[in-house]
Amino acid sequence: MHDSWDSRRVAEVFMHMPKVVNPVFRELVEEALKQEIGIAVGRINLLELIADNPGVRLKDLARDADVSASGLSVTIDRMVAEGLVRRSEDPRDRRRISLELTEAGRGLLDRINEFFVRRLESWFSTLPEEDLRRLGLALCAITEIVSGHAGRSRNGRKGGDRE
Repeated sequence: MHDSWDSRRVAEVFMHMPKVVNPVFRELVEEALKQEIGIAVGRINLLELIADNPGVRLKDLARDADVSASGLSVTIDRMVAEGLVRRSEDPRDRRRISLELTEAGRGLLDRINEFFVRRLESWFSTLPEEDLRRLGLALCAITEIVSGHAGRSRNGRKGGDRE
């Protein structure tokens, strides 16, 4: 561990976090998530994107999720059949289909979020109180910094005007 921390060193560590944390986290929770909640990790991002963008069109969701529209269509069909997502036609343009979470979809997303919070809580509970305090302060600061830049870097894609 380095004794000296400057903004460059913190940035370098932060850049490697997703590469290290996400695969490990997914591997450690994927099976438990399937057993406890009954959903594959890959579908969570779709639920979150639809929740954050009610009325999103399939092609916009595919772009935001970085998947093909045709492959996504099959997944959305399943999610509609499971009662998690609702498809709605625009009465002015029947070709325009929008997506939103159903009450069941929102409930599932709440259960998923609680699942992740419980997992993280159990991991963080091993840290001393002072480390938890410092980590909490650091994560809040990082969230503020990233949130302030997120809208500008996405060029209005998230929550922006849809055709």
